[in-house]
Amino acid sequence: MLRIVKGRFLKPNGEPLTNHPVMFNFTGGFDAENQYTKRTWTERTDENGELSVELWANEDSLISSKYSCKFGNEVVFFTVEAGEGEVELSDLRMQDAGGGDPPPTSTNYYQLLQYTGSNNFQLNQVVSSPEKAMLFINGCKAKFSQDFNINSSTLNWLNTFGLDNSDVIEVYY
Repeated sequence: MLRIVKGRFLKPNGEPLTNHPVMFNFTGGFDAENQYTKRTWTERTDENGELSVELWANEDSLISSKYSCKFGNEVVFFTVEAGEGEVELSDLRMQDAGGGDPPPTSTNYYQLLQYTGSNNFQLNQVVSSPEKAMLFINGCKAKFSQDFNINSSTLNWLNTFGLDNSDVIEVYY
């Protein structure tokens, strides 16, 4: 069974990452009758930073179909479950991050932030429910009000460990 996985990739300033290579890696798997070998291929984002790709989902559920997706220096791991319809890469990413957190139903935005020496980050939108935001530092989930807070459209890093400009900082809100 194939599922269509869609994603949108943005630069730290919120602009679309256009015509950018995105490498997918199927880590292998099997069903009741066949063994499927590892496979790697590259897709490119369009002028809106979006892409759509068909990925195999193991409908026998003997073992989930595991993938990785590399864009720039970031690698995202996710699982494609059997099912109907299209699925968003950001939803798959959030399910596999932080021990299986479900995708938040009330978030509409994803933003990749760049640390530039300040613990305050400008978001592209005003956040109406900051307590529902999810922040990941290098794939590790941060805790709202303990590690960060959001005031209007500014995310404030509160944790005592310092951020570095090589950190991958993702926020869903």
